Amino acid sequence: MVDLNENQLDFGTISSTRMICPDIEVEQQLLKQLSGKSYQFKINSNQLVLLETSGNKIVMESN
Repeated sequence: MVDLNENQLDFGTISSTRMICPDIEVEQQLLKQLSGKSYQFKINSNQLVLLETSGNKIVMESN
C-alpha cells in the first residue's frame, strides 16, 4: 500500500511475485529500500526523485 500526502509517499509493506527475471536482484533491493518507509518526492521531466529524511536518495529515470 502507498499513501500520498502532498509531496510525500508513505510505503507500507511491499511484496512481489518471485518470478524469474533478469533484474530480480535489482527489484528486490528496491523493494527492500522502499518497504515501510516515507519519502518526499519530486518529478523532474523524466525523473522521479525520492528523498528519505536520512538523506538517502532514489532516482528513477524513464527513457
